[in-house]
Amino acid sequence: MEPYIYLSIDSEHYIIIVHRLLFGFSTFFNAIACLCLYRETPDMQSDIKFYLYYMQVLTFLCDVNLDVAVEPFTLLPVFGGYCKGLICGWLSIHYSLMLTFIILSNFCFCINACVLCRHQAIVTGTFKFGKNMNRAIRLVIFMIIFVPSIYGLMTNFDDSESEALINSLNLTWMRERGPHVVYKRTPNTTFTFPL
Repeated sequence: MEPYIYLSIDSEHYIIIVHRLLFGFSTFFNAIACLCLYRETPDMQSDIKFYLYYMQVLTFLCDVNLDVAVEPFTLLPVFGGYCKGLICGWLSIHYSLMLTFIILSNFCFCINACVLCRHQAIVTGTFKFGKNMNRAIRLVIFMIIFVPSIYGLMTNFDDSESEALINSLNLTWMRERGPHVVYKRTPNTTFTFPL
């Protein structure tokens, strides 16, 4: 039986080289963006400046994570893949995925916090909140973004089910490539992962 999906070793090496090149370009442009933020952000933007710096740090961490540390190879339309990065050798793939989702959740939170800061800077009247209310809203936004992804990763993973799916889809070649995982498509995973 033919494998459901197959990624050749040559294609894998090519993808790794492209990831590393993108990481180099991205790091260069992140440094320029941080320098511009430092020099050009006006003092009246002090509330949002923290989140802009935080976004740059998260962008760099995301690049390090996806292009060097984890180097994921997703095997769409299967809900899974394997990784070849530096931390995949000593960290379980669940935790590699969780680290990726934590970084992306923080990035999403940061964007929402910037929108909230800008909104509060220009709004007047009833919708102008105090500092404590703004902090509470940011905390609620953070929890709404962060909790579903971690919950989904913690509750929807079963090693035996993943191995059974690999066998049934004839993806046994994945086992030789590195830490691997295949999730069963359920309403919970289909809802959680896109978040």
